[in-house]
Amino acid sequence: MAPKLLRHAVHAADLQTQAPIEIALVSALTAMALCCQGVIDVRSPPGFLSPVNLFFWVIAKSGERKSATDKLLLQPIVDREILAEVFRAALKDRHEAACTVWLIRLKQLEADLAQVVKTGKDCTGLEEAIAEHLGTKPVMELHPRWLYHNTTIEALLRNLRDVWPSAGLVSAEGAIIANSRVMQHLGTLTELWQAPELLRVDRITTGGLCLQSPHLTFSVMTQRAVYDEFIRRNNGMAVKLGLTSRLLLCEPISRQGEREVTVATAESTQALEAFHARTAELLEESVVAIKERRPRKVVTYTPEAAQVWYDRARAIESDLQPGRFFHDIPGFASKIAENVSRVAALLQYFCNGTTEIDVDTLQAARDICQFFVDEMKEISTPYDPMENAAMYGQLLEEYLIRYQLTTRRTEVDINHLKQYGPNRIRHKEKMWMAINNLCWLNRVHTEQRGRRTVVVLHWGYV
Repeated sequence: MAPKLLRHAVHAADLQTQAPIEIALVSALTAMALCCQGVIDVRSPPGFLSPVNLFFWVIAKSGERKSATDKLLLQPIVDREILAEVFRAALKDRHEAACTVWLIRLKQLEADLAQVVKTGKDCTGLEEAIAEHLGTKPVMELHPRWLYHNTTIEALLRNLRDVWPSAGLVSAEGAIIANSRVMQHLGTLTELWQAPELLRVDRITTGGLCLQSPHLTFSVMTQRAVYDEFIRRNNGMAVKLGLTSRLLLCEPISRQGEREVTVATAESTQALEAFHARTAELLEESVVAIKERRPRKVVTYTPEAAQVWYDRARAIESDLQPGRFFHDIPGFASKIAENVSRVAALLQYFCNGTTEIDVDTLQAARDICQFFVDEMKEISTPYDPMENAAMYGQLLEEYLIRYQLTTRRTEVDINHLKQYGPNRIRHKEKMWMAINNLCWLNRVHTEQRGRRTVVVLHWGYV
C-alpha cells in the first residue's frame, strides 16, 4: 500500500477532479520527482547509483480532466516558479548592467592594446590585463525554473546548463511536446533519463554545450492517436533508441459518463494541503542544495528490502525466457528494477523523510510499477480478438475464484469488477470480452437486477 501522504493526496485529487485515479497518481509522482531529483539519488542493492527522475506517458481521451489534475497537484511548483521569475527579472537587469560595464572596460583595454601595438612597444602587461578581464565576465546566477511545455532541445539543454539544472518536460496537452523539435532528439532524451554527471553536446556553429548532472523528468498526457503516431515515426525510432523502455506508460479507463459532481471535503482539502506543503518544503531544500552545490543525499535499502529487490530482479530475468511474460519486451524489462528503485526512493524520502528504503515502501513501489508493467504489456501486444478474449477470460476467472473463496458469494456486480477486477480488463470493452468468454464456456452468466448487471458464478466450477 502506498504511503499515507501520497495515497490520501491522490484520492483527494480524484475526488475533486473525477479524473481516472491513474492520472492523479502520475501527476503526484511527477511533482515528487521534480522536487526530489535535485536532492537525492538512490543506490540499488547491487551498488548502482541512479537519479530519481521519472519518464511518464499517459494515454487518455480528450475531456478526461488531465489538465485540471496536473494543475491541482503541481500547483506548488507553479507558485514557486512565479515567485522565482520575479527575482530572476531583477537579477537579469543587474546582470545586463554588469555586462555592459564589463564590455566597455574590455573595449577600452582593446583600444589601449591597439595603440601600443602601433607604437611597437611591449604589450605583455595589456595582454595579461585583457586575459584577466576576460575571466571576470559576469555570470547570471542560477535561478529556479522547473517546468517546460513548448521548447526546443537547444533551449532546454541551454537552460539546464545556464538557468537551472533540474527540470521537467511536462504537459497535460502532450501533443505540444510529442510534435515538437524536442522529440526529434530521442537519443538526447534517453541520455537525460540517466542524468549523466557530464553531458557534452557538440555543435559546429555554436561550439556545443557541456552540462553537469542535468536532471529531467518527462511527463506527458496525450490521446491514443498521438502516441501511436509517435511510436510509428521514423520507423519506430523511439523503440529502437530505448526511450519507450524507460517510459512508465498507461492508458487509464475512462470515467466519462460515470462521473459525479462532488464538493471537496475537509479531509480531501487537508490531504492536498499536506502534499502541497511537503512539495514546497522539498522545492526549497532543492534550491538550497543546488545553489550551494551540495552533494545529493543517497537513499539506500535495508537488508530485508534489498533481499526483496534481488528476488524481484531474479523473477524478471526468469520471465525473459521464450514464452514468458517479458520475452517480447526485453528492453522495458531491463529498466523495471531501476524504475522500482527510483519510485521507492521518492516514496521513502518524500513521504517518510528518511533515506533507507524499507520493505513496505519497496512493496508499494513494486505495486505501482507493476501497474505500469501490465499497461505496457497490454499496449504493446498486437491485438488479436480471439486470443485476447481467452486471455481476458482467464484473468477474470482467476479473480472470480479468489473472490468466491474470500467472500463466499456466487455473484458480483459488474461495477465492482470494473473498479476492483484485474487492471488489464477494467476497460468496459475488455471486461465484456472476458465475461462473454466465460459465458461461452458456461462458467458464468449475467442477470439484470433493476439498473444493476451482476455476474453469477456457476457452482460447478468453483
